[in-house]
Amino acid sequence: MREFRSYNQPGASGDANVHYGAAGAGGTAFQIGVTPSAGVIGVGTTDDVANDRTTTATLAVGGERISTLETLGDKDFFKVQLEAGRSYEIGMFGQVAGPNGIPLVDSYIEVYDAAGNKIGEADGGASTQINTVNSGFDAILQLTAASSGTYYIAARAFDNAAQDGSNDGDLVGDYRLTLDDTTGQPVYKPYYDPTTSPLHALDWGSQVNKVHQSVRNPDGAEGPRPTGNAAGTPTVNPDAPDGAQTFNITGKNVITVYFAKLGEVYVDSDPTSVGTTDTIVAKGLEQFEKDAFEAAFASIEKVADIDFRVVDGVYDPLAQDAAADFVFVTYTGTPRTGLLGRMSPPDEDNEGQAEFNALGPGWDAQNLVPGGFSYVTLIHEMGHGLGMAHPHDNGGRSSIMRGVVAEGTAFDYTTGDFNLNQGVFTMMSYEDGWVESPYGNASTSAGYGYNKGPMAFDIAVLQDKYGVNEETARGNDTYRLADANQRGTGFESIWDAAGVDQIVYDGLKDASIDLRAATLKYEVGGGGRVSYVEGIFGGFTVANGVTIENASSGAGADRIVGNAANNNLSGNAGSDLLIGGAGVDTLLGGIGNDWLEGGAGADTLTGGTGSDVFFFDKDLAAGRDRISDFAADDFIVTTVAFRDGNRDNIITANTNKVFDFTQGGSVAVVANGKAVTSLRYDGTYTEDGVQYFVYSLGGGNSLADFTSRPGQYDFL
Repeated sequence: MREFRSYNQPGASGDANVHYGAAGAGGTAFQIGVTPSAGVIGVGTTDDVANDRTTTATLAVGGERISTLETLGDKDFFKVQLEAGRSYEIGMFGQVAGPNGIPLVDSYIEVYDAAGNKIGEADGGASTQINTVNSGFDAILQLTAASSGTYYIAARAFDNAAQDGSNDGDLVGDYRLTLDDTTGQPVYKPYYDPTTSPLHALDWGSQVNKVHQSVRNPDGAEGPRPTGNAAGTPTVNPDAPDGAQTFNITGKNVITVYFAKLGEVYVDSDPTSVGTTDTIVAKGLEQFEKDAFEAAFASIEKVADIDFRVVDGVYDPLAQDAAADFVFVTYTGTPRTGLLGRMSPPDEDNEGQAEFNALGPGWDAQNLVPGGFSYVTLIHEMGHGLGMAHPHDNGGRSSIMRGVVAEGTAFDYTTGDFNLNQGVFTMMSYEDGWVESPYGNASTSAGYGYNKGPMAFDIAVLQDKYGVNEETARGNDTYRLADANQRGTGFESIWDAAGVDQIVYDGLKDASIDLRAATLKYEVGGGGRVSYVEGIFGGFTVANGVTIENASSGAGADRIVGNAANNNLSGNAGSDLLIGGAGVDTLLGGIGNDWLEGGAGADTLTGGTGSDVFFFDKDLAAGRDRISDFAADDFIVTTVAFRDGNRDNIITANTNKVFDFTQGGSVAVVANGKAVTSLRYDGTYTEDGVQYFVYSLGGGNSLADFTSRPGQYDFL
């Protein structure tokens, strides 16, 4: 089974052969099909299968039916008899030699119980030749019957035009429907929960095993991200191709790599014609291409227990294959120029073989660098080779990421629930780069603005498949945000195994730094939070399991958000927003009118010069905070009032010279090196449903001076 990326190539309206995705709109995949605008395409049969439970058409267990979807939106219902507790597999495949000679390209299965309740559906996942073009074409559905009796299988086409709101199939053609009893056969058990984990959408369900049989934890160590996978020892596949070179490197999964040489011939499926093959003649790799591959290898080795080894002398001209785990072929002829790249996942036809179109846009020394658009094609296809799937289809054993549906032009998809289907969170997305950024995406020909390696979701899946690399970045490391859009600027997910580390920006632009790591859940922050500089097409997320302790920004109006560790956050010049987390944090606003919020720990807040706001929310009960430089033009703002014993709007410190909140917790306030023992209550102010209690020293600002302040900061 093959996975593809392609770029836009104009074609006639209603082209019944090939669709191309729009360049820059998602690093798109190659697809075959009939466009929705084609309408009825002259099939020669009439519809003899009802589209609901009144059907008289049946399908026996162990049997098959060959039929046709004659019109757009057609749906064929088949009545079946299933037994309680038995497992079944339903398959729906495009029939090449069917009644009309027009195979259905994009199958979709639905299953209903006797009462008409939908109990299952499937789009893709079959190991068939048409699925070498896109894993969502032929469909497989597995189920276990809850009770004995009548069920209904609805055979339909995929809704390729979701924007029309019909939810009807948008293709026609011949198909074959099968029903098999699979009770007692080995059942695939997903590594992730398909209902709760976004990672299930990215897991093809297999690992590299063509030459070297990989294991999930080859060194028994996992550093900051324990997976719970038992230690194992990689082995050599006894069925490895003749002539394979093998390695035994303790604690690593070895993956051998072969770069196809000029004139070598390889065979693969033809993505433009179902049932035929392509003969591909390798052009040989130039040095800039090899450099790009080496950079990709390094980005993966950095996060997972993988050791890529380039081998030579393993090509077999008779087999038209090379005896290596991965074979990388670059070419200038066929397949079509619309194809950027493709690679077979493990356990599929031609597993580990990848072909890249050297005539594709951006496949040059300017763009084939980490951060360049064509580099995304390279790491995306390597992801498939390592057993990863698209978030928008259910290739292999994967599911579709929640909320992701097709929209607009072909191969354009929504970003899904919580906007997790973006390149900045996974290199397997067709929505390349940071689609939802405040300032859009970079040009696809700029040489910058896209992924520099696997992102947070990818890192987690690769570590779960091949082991956590706990040896990376164990010192005190600094991750510096780029200040210019230039060749090589792009997005990275930080994998850092130990040490006291920091994210830094020291320029003049506005920056946002967020130290919170990816949660890997369906929620905001599931794929991480992007640290970036306004207008710069690059930045960082923090991978799951990683702790970055400190952050500092430059002279702009910046936002810095901490995490549960003990953070040192420094805004320096500019009017900054600093928010700590659950740790014992030190916040320094610097020059400018800053907003400082310590969070749940016992924090030290220093505003610096300017009129600063020291904010305390409802999580303040966890510790005693300290303001080190309260001044006449500063404010203390809370969402829980200070205790005012005699209600005279003068708040008096207790005997320990700290101010107590009404729900617990306290804050010590220092001005000019001396403890403050009284504050003035200036009143309340409500904005966006939040009531603020405002306090000051009483000799400078008033409530009216505060009311404009919340709107000046970029709150989360």
